[in-house]
Amino acid sequence: MRRTDTLPSLRRRLLGGETLYGLVIKPPAPALVEMCAAAGFDFAFIDGEHGTGDALEWEHHVRAGESFGLPSIVRVGSHHASEVLRALDVGAQGIIVPHVNTQAEAEAIVRAAHYPPIGRRGLATTTRAGRHAFSNLKEHLSSAEQDTLIAVQVEDPEGIDQVEAIAAVPYVDCVFIGPTDLSLGLGYPGENDHPVVIEAFWRINKAVNSKPHVKLGTFARDANDAKRWTAQGASFVALASTVLIAQKFREINTALRLGEPT
Repeated sequence: MRRTDTLPSLRRRLLGGETLYGLVIKPPAPALVEMCAAAGFDFAFIDGEHGTGDALEWEHHVRAGESFGLPSIVRVGSHHASEVLRALDVGAQGIIVPHVNTQAEAEAIVRAAHYPPIGRRGLATTTRAGRHAFSNLKEHLSSAEQDTLIAVQVEDPEGIDQVEAIAAVPYVDCVFIGPTDLSLGLGYPGENDHPVVIEAFWRINKAVNSKPHVKLGTFARDANDAKRWTAQGASFVALASTVLIAQKFREINTALRLGEPT
């Protein structure tokens, strides 16, 4: 079993050039986080935007991952600094923020996620991130600066022209394509192979890969889709556990019913 205290942080691994794969898990499902770890994935993506639950549920999921040696990031539901603070205070190694369309929005997210002098995150070492008052303050502050992973989702048409400026914001570590919302906003819902959608993906990819200190991330439907994205430069790839389970259910049901009388 891996241990998070013997591995570099997700941020260090990502910026160090590794390709990382994770599972999107909608709370409440801490057992799925443990299964994600046991299967050998690199991170759990706790979905606080579309999943149910609150910061207490996020904490249970982060704890479940750590018990199996797996780090977690939390996708918050909004740009509100209070949501970013809660996600990091429960011990997540990073955040992913949806619908980021401007440089100013990206800068505000960085301020919410980092302590002064970089940002304006409130300090309370009495939280789980501070080991419930058992952490060393200087070590906690240093780790927060070096190891907090910030990913911003570009998933709206209006964000495409702003990607280069968003990717240039210091401490934005990953620009994450949201294919479903982006294709929807472009008028071709779910048609990721439509030329207009492909062009949008290419423009985002080109802008991100022009920056030396930011990585490209995205969602993938399955292993083949993940490989296609990594071949195009993505190095932070999340697969939806719900989709993978549904695919397996369909496959098994189809196999069971083959040859049945009609």
